[in-house]
Amino acid sequence: MPIPATKATPPSAPDNVREALLSGASFYLADRLSDLPAPAEGQIRILLISERCLLRLNGSLTVCSPGNILITKSGYPVEEEDAPVPSLLLTEDFFDSLFFSQIMDCPLFFDFLRTPSKQGRLLYFDCSPASMDWAIAKILFYEAAKGPAGGKAVHAACTLLLSELHQCHRQKLLIGRSAMMTENKIGAVLTYISDHYRDITLESAAAAFHYHPAYFSAWFKKHAHVTFQQELLKIRLEQARFLLRETRLPVQTILEEVGFQEKSHFHRCFKRECQMTPLAYRKMCQAGGVAHIPNSLSSSASTSSAV
Repeated sequence: MPIPATKATPPSAPDNVREALLSGASFYLADRLSDLPAPAEGQIRILLISERCLLRLNGSLTVCSPGNILITKSGYPVEEEDAPVPSLLLTEDFFDSLFFSQIMDCPLFFDFLRTPSKQGRLLYFDCSPASMDWAIAKILFYEAAKGPAGGKAVHAACTLLLSELHQCHRQKLLIGRSAMMTENKIGAVLTYISDHYRDITLESAAAAFHYHPAYFSAWFKKHAHVTFQQELLKIRLEQARFLLRETRLPVQTILEEVGFQEKSHFHRCFKRECQMTPLAYRKMCQAGGVAHIPNSLSSSASTSSAV
């Protein structure tokens, strides 16, 4: 089911959004992100990437792929650079006590929505256009296009989407592209790993947070539910897939760029995670195949953690 187009809006669309929100609307769907105001504290924007495009995330130019789902909170800066991105704004009134009671078993989103932050936040999910989460997101936007008449369905679809994303976040949440909750220690550590994945070691990460390596290793596994090496491997493979998909760099250059020392080790890890070789993955992407790890895969050697 294609993402439905909202009604054509005149150049004063941002004014129409403000009028709708001032009139008490708890959500508003726009054909493009630039038609929405930057969300105030407690407000959320959901962006669906239906075609390859460029977004500026907190000032950094980022290539986004079809199927990506971005969820921003408060004033996190996101700007369109080329193609319009359908976007849904959810106000603080949208998240009532009933809504929170329904996502209490989804700590990633419960904390994301409830915990105050000095800075805007972003959760970036690398979903597939053929995945269940993407289908649910399209239903959410379809119901939101009905305006107030779709209110109950919008709440139900949003709850279902967050639940689905929470279930698969270990495979699909891109730590390196997300703006994590750095007020939370594990969020700060994950952010540090994603910023230094090329040459980071357990010892250097432990030193950065003033821990003994042995204590840091145990602490990380307790809070992230995976080992430090598993998380580091996940982030390196995420970046390798992106470079294979979006650039023409040789595989040798890519493996060195993301922090692997040996080609054989890179190929073993990549094939275990993606069930194909790096070159086969690149060919599949070039042929227009679904450029994502199959949803059925759940590698114990490479999982992300809740933040």
